[in-house]
Amino acid sequence: MASWAMLLCLTLACVLGSAVAEVVQLDKRAAPGPFSLEATHLFYAFSGTNSVGPFAQLPEVAFDDLRLTKTPGAADVASGYGGVFVSLIPWNTFNELTAPESLCMQGDKAWGSLGLKNGETKAHVRTVQLTEGSTQTSSIKLAKAGVYVLSITNCGMGQGLVLSGSVIVKNAHGFLGGHEYGRLPLYGGCSVFYAVIVLAWFGILFFRKDFHHPVHIVIAVTATIGLAGSVAWFGALAMANASGDANFAYRVAEALSGLKSLYTAAMLLAVALGLGVTHSTLESCTQWKIAIVTGILGMSTVPANCILAHRDVFAFSDKVVLMASLPMVLMVIGVACWVFRALASSMRRCKELNQAEGLSKFQRMAVVLLLALLASLAIFVMQIIDKPGGEPTSSASHTFWSDGAAQINYIAALAMLMYLWAPGKGAFLADSYETTVNDGEIEEGEELKGSSKTNSKGGRQIGQAEELDMFVVGGEDDHDILADDVDEEDPAKHGNGGPSADTIGARSAAAE
Repeated sequence: MASWAMLLCLTLACVLGSAVAEVVQLDKRAAPGPFSLEATHLFYAFSGTNSVGPFAQLPEVAFDDLRLTKTPGAADVASGYGGVFVSLIPWNTFNELTAPESLCMQGDKAWGSLGLKNGETKAHVRTVQLTEGSTQTSSIKLAKAGVYVLSITNCGMGQGLVLSGSVIVKNAHGFLGGHEYGRLPLYGGCSVFYAVIVLAWFGILFFRKDFHHPVHIVIAVTATIGLAGSVAWFGALAMANASGDANFAYRVAEALSGLKSLYTAAMLLAVALGLGVTHSTLESCTQWKIAIVTGILGMSTVPANCILAHRDVFAFSDKVVLMASLPMVLMVIGVACWVFRALASSMRRCKELNQAEGLSKFQRMAVVLLLALLASLAIFVMQIIDKPGGEPTSSASHTFWSDGAAQINYIAALAMLMYLWAPGKGAFLADSYETTVNDGEIEEGEELKGSSKTNSKGGRQIGQAEELDMFVVGGEDDHDILADDVDEEDPAKHGNGGPSADTIGARSAAAE
């Protein structure tokens, strides 16, 4: 129970967190206790010789208006101690430099200096010292590109101290961290691909407007939300890179990503249940089920998305990541089972109605969804394996597995579904799929005519000749006589030209 409570707190902290780009706001943050160190964030300073893109300048860190104040009622601070240190320490040697035996030590006495252990990367540490009531503002070049840990160390200053101000790391390309900068061109490219398929889809709907069905509108809305989400992420990342402040833009992009997931699940369920093929509309009860299930799915993705999105900043453990992902994984499995069961039911329905083309579409859709699901599983595993704190050389692979692979998988699957369910004469024609004949049963006393006529819904009722071509009533033996093969010259063989018992249930030539 305690673990799940901790996960909830971490999720809320991520949702309400103040870290955007490489900017950390210390808004009345409590300092750690005496002679203790607290690591808060990871900074990805990838400029310089190992930078992402054509940037050669070294990154710099700015300690902006850092202040240390005492809360009302806190005990007075003893004199002779160094204070509170706000530092950037290299990630790969963090444990070595902050060994407990040397922290806050000067020689063999606790004098309160930062007292990092001597090491190869000690010269790369950047730090400022704060005492009660003091203010520090400075900008320092980093000596080497890499991953740095923002740490706060209290060397004997007592309890009840709070920090304010901000710590900013700026790369040569801007305020985005080196691990995030690759997402900017990625979402720019994805926006172009989304725009192409959305325009193509709306063009198809415009030129084939006589063959529209609700499923086409559902696909159009899903693709449009995907385009809006990709553009929103591109805009949010561009704003964060330029100014370091894009909280609202990030929230909009995250909301659109969540909406895309919900609407995609609803679209797959609606199509799998036969909307526009075996059913003209879905029952109200079914629609409510879809809404409830997709809503629960959306809530289950919040912890996983928050933890994975902030994993590179807070370096969450694998246990926390797996706990956050468990509800989402279970819900995805449940929704996938419902989709494939619905596809199987729609396939059986198509077989009953002899809808060969509809059956083929459902079969192909099942293959596309299975491949997309397997690809999503592989991508998720790689995201778990991709640990935080990667060096500059791994930034490209990190961008690919964190965002690129998922976007490619989604766009490819969406494009294939559009191809499968494109409106056309042979795909969503009401007089082929939505008939007044239910499973070959005809109301008693209804007269069938050889020519078709229009029903009250704008579709066409099936005439006798068309019914023979569409439904198999019976007669499976090879010696069955076809109705078209009746010998007109000798009607006596068949009872004055009427159908004999041998011809009842025979298949039409088209059905063969």
